[in-house]
Amino acid sequence: MARTKQTARKTTSAGKTPKKHLATKAAKKVSQTTAGV
Repeated sequence: MARTKQTARKTTSAGKTPKKHLATKAAKKVSQTTAGV
């Protein structure tokens, strides 16, 4: 059961990218944009 849940979650995310990684990437992008402005 747990395995199926994990797989479903991974598919929902950007392919093989974990949700944590995506959040970190987004945060970095926001920080860079703010610094640019």
